[in-house]
Amino acid sequence: GTYGNVILANGTPNAEFTATTRLVRLRLLHGSNARTYDFTLGDGRSFLQVGTDGGLLDAPYETDPVTLTPGERADIVVSLDGMAAGASVDLLGSGARVLRLAAAGTLLDNGQVAEVLNRLPATPDPGGTDRRFDLSGMGMMFMINGQAYDPHRVDERGVTGRDEVWEIRNLRDMMGGMVHNFHLHGTQFRVLTRNVAAPAPGERGWKDTVALMPGEAVRILVRFEDEGLFMYHCHILEHEDLGMMGQIEVTAP
Repeated sequence: GTYGNVILANGTPNAEFTATTRLVRLRLLHGSNARTYDFTLGDGRSFLQVGTDGGLLDAPYETDPVTLTPGERADIVVSLDGMAAGASVDLLGSGARVLRLAAAGTLLDNGQVAEVLNRLPATPDPGGTDRRFDLSGMGMMFMINGQAYDPHRVDERGVTGRDEVWEIRNLRDMMGGMVHNFHLHGTQFRVLTRNVAAPAPGERGWKDTVALMPGEAVRILVRFEDEGLFMYHCHILEHEDLGMMGQIEVTAP
C-alpha cells in the first residue's frame, strides 16, 4: 500500500496536547492507508489498554506497544506521573511522532483506572468452523477465497440470530506474503483463537477488524442481528480497491 511522508493526528502534523490531569485517555483510530503502527511512548513507559474497536475491555491491560493495522481502534490510558511542568512525552507510531503530550503546571490527580471496566458476555469456543476466508495476492490482484470483488456477486449468505465461527487465514506465497486484515460490516465479533492459542488480553473485547500477519489464522465468533447486504474486506486501502473484498447477504431464518 501507499505510505505518505507525514503522519497526521486529527488532521494535524506534529500534533501536541497539553494535559492538565495525571491520567490521559486516548482513543486511537488507525486511519492511514497501509501502515502497521506499534504505538509506544518515547520515554519507554508502558500504558494501559482499556478498549478495543467496539468498547471497553473487562479489565485494563498494561502493555507496550499497542499494535494497530488500518481500521483498528484502541483506547489507552497514559500516566504522566512524575512529569514536571512543561515537560513532554511523545506518543510514537513505529518510531515516528504521532502526538506530543505536554504537562501544564501541576497535574490534577484524577484518580485511578478501575480494575473492572466491563462485563462482556462469555465466549465459549464451540469448536469447528462454519465459514473460511483465505486472504491472498500481491501486486495488482488481491483476493478472498481465490476471487476478486465483484459488486454484482453475493459471496456468502447467512441468517440473523445465529452464532457462527469464521476462520480467516492470511496465506503465504512464494515471496512470503504480506500483512492483511479483515474488517466486517453490520456487526462486531469476538476473537476465539489466534493460531490455535487464546487471544491476547488486548483482543478480548468487541472487534470489527482483526490483523493477520503472513501465515496466521484467526477464528472469530460472529452473530448478525440485522438483515442486509454487508461488506467484508481488508482495510488496507489498496488491497480492498484491488479486489480483497466480498459481500454477505443476511436474511431472517
